[in-house]
Amino acid sequence: SLNQLKSVYNPTAKPIKWQIRYAQSLSNSYLANHNYFEAAKLRIELDDLIDTPETLTDNNEKIWQALNQIETDFLQNLKSDFNSQRVNGWLEIAYINKRWGYHPEKLLGEIAIWKKHYPLHPSMVNQPETLKKAEAAEEFTPTRLAILLPLSGKLGNIGTMIRDGILAAHYQ
Repeated sequence: SLNQLKSVYNPTAKPIKWQIRYAQSLSNSYLANHNYFEAAKLRIELDDLIDTPETLTDNNEKIWQALNQIETDFLQNLKSDFNSQRVNGWLEIAYINKRWGYHPEKLLGEIAIWKKHYPLHPSMVNQPETLKKAEAAEEFTPTRLAILLPLSGKLGNIGTMIRDGILAAHYQ
């Protein structure tokens, strides 16, 4: 299907709805062939043609899913002057999310810096769901900790030794 879709002559001369369907189909073909960057780029270009909020949100979600299939280091390498600001913005926010996703404090700081570089980026207007969740992340500092250990049975001796070691370290 990828070869058939790429052979279409002058798709921009067709009606807008046809162009949207064409770009979505071509993007899906790139995804099926594991060419995530090209799939995402096509979806990013679609932003200018889409006129309904629901379709735009769905499109941004698909961009996000495609970019999150790319290795973290490779995302950084794909960012270049040959790409549009919009494409580079998507690459950078996907990189930030993948790089700092498990460190909420650093993630929020990096997203704040990113927002200054790309204040009107489409990913901020119609945010993908996981990006919304990432922005809502908070640092978690537990006040209590529970450790479950076997104190009887065939692993009871090991559990007792671990418990005694933890208590000894705590009271030291």
